[in-house]
Amino acid sequence: MGKFDQDIEALFKTLVAIRRKLHQQPELGFELPATIETITAVLQQHQIPYEIVAGSGILAQIGRTEGPAIMLRADLDALPIEEATNLPYKSANENKMHACGHDLHAAILLGAGILLKQREAELQGCVKLMFQPDEEGLMGAKKMIEAGVLEHPKVEAVIGLHVVPGLFLETGDIIGQSGPVMAGSIPFEIQITGKGGHGSAPENAIDPIYAAVQIYQALQSVKMREISAQEPMVMTIGEFAFGKTCNVIPQSGRMSGTIRFFKKEVGAYAIQRIEEIVTALAAALRVEATFITGVFLPPVINDASLTQKLLPSIQAELGEDKVRDYQHKFMSSEDFAFYGEEVPVLYLNIGAGSKAAGYDYSLHHPKVAFDENAMKFGVAALVSAALGFLEL
Repeated sequence: MGKFDQDIEALFKTLVAIRRKLHQQPELGFELPATIETITAVLQQHQIPYEIVAGSGILAQIGRTEGPAIMLRADLDALPIEEATNLPYKSANENKMHACGHDLHAAILLGAGILLKQREAELQGCVKLMFQPDEEGLMGAKKMIEAGVLEHPKVEAVIGLHVVPGLFLETGDIIGQSGPVMAGSIPFEIQITGKGGHGSAPENAIDPIYAAVQIYQALQSVKMREISAQEPMVMTIGEFAFGKTCNVIPQSGRMSGTIRFFKKEVGAYAIQRIEEIVTALAAALRVEATFITGVFLPPVINDASLTQKLLPSIQAELGEDKVRDYQHKFMSSEDFAFYGEEVPVLYLNIGAGSKAAGYDYSLHHPKVAFDENAMKFGVAALVSAALGFLEL
């Protein structure tokens, strides 16, 4: 039995109510007024001081400004998805859904904050609570860092977590390991312009679809023939948009996709080669091509020393059977990685209902559901890690 079990059990119904309220009012990006109102009301109720950061982030602080400082982070934003569950607390906002579990993350961080506030007199340092906007847009973490959340007092480590339903993890199982745990990513778009014409006379046109197909095929060679088979890298073209009718060669169109990787140098090489291939083939096939890249998101890499220091505290609270090195890395990405560019980080993936237990859908699906009991493990993990960092 963990030393926080009774406190967490007593708080659990409150956390469920908070989570369900957040789930019913999902908001996107940096526009989070209802979310902020809900979270700050809880912070005020428990006399946890906070400030609004850059318009839509919330930074709370517990403990003293002297001594070491650690930051616990949760993301807040939802996804532009129409919820298709039959939950009584399903989204009330059209085409918005907490399909990535950020409602649970926020409730978990509030729970951790409440327990830490109860122990504030014992803290030999500072614990910051960072409620971060716009994880899905990949700009929230950078904006919070630029606004100074890692300063005054200076943060020495950041801990984050993510609930994971619909896979192999049973509820409360935690992937705890050092090294890369989430992939880096770079989105890109290729705009192709040719010369439109009648479908009966392709010789009088310059077909952008034909050029795009050749480019698509050639891009596969970057992974297959230029990057080691031992090095994970995934390229996906998720959008291919050309033409609107069967007998017209369109003037232009676009394709877009992402690459994902566990080493920044692999990502940098791959995106450079993609642009070179696009440029060369466009010239050969007489089309104009514009290549646009989005945010270069680095991988999430758990710091070895921090992981070694904090995992024993989490294992002591939850049991060694619940916190293990599964040798599993996720190819999905997280802007939590930007904190890791500044200070040591530890990122935990927590089971929130396995496929074997009947949770058939995973993240970003309109029917995804989460086992709310995962919040108990999340709170325990964050509190024990924070106290372990402050060596209590």
